[in-house]
Amino acid sequence: MDELVSIRKEFDFFISAMTHLFSKSTNIFYRRGVMMILMYLSKNDGVLSGELAKELNVGTGRIGNAIKYLEIKGYVRREKNTADKREVRIYLTSKGWEVARRLDQKFNNLLSFLVLKIGEDDLKTCLSLNHRIIDTLREYKEDRNV
Repeated sequence: MDELVSIRKEFDFFISAMTHLFSKSTNIFYRRGVMMILMYLSKNDGVLSGELAKELNVGTGRIGNAIKYLEIKGYVRREKNTADKREVRIYLTSKGWEVARRLDQKFNNLLSFLVLKIGEDDLKTCLSLNHRIIDTLREYKEDRNV
């Protein structure tokens, strides 16, 4: 059991440190998944909020709050479908595109730095393990209807 407590402390530290470092390295406030939404929209502009929630594995309420925040900041705009007024798509504004480009560049710089310091093979191993952890956590969530 002591080993599990030790792993929990290391895992908590890892998650906290990664969140903090990504937030600091991009100079974008991390709250509400702002970075992930901007990055997703830069590759898939004009999506429905439900699609965004599903792709980012976040609740629709949380996505709604994040979109509202991004809209206030001028990074995104909502546009109703003229054929179906219930459908509202989210698009990046020119300000949002600029921030997304800066984020993408900063993530590329960060990735280059990680490859330089850690090595491509070790980084790939780490990412592979991360995917296994995420898949296992999804399975855990589904098994327990969480």
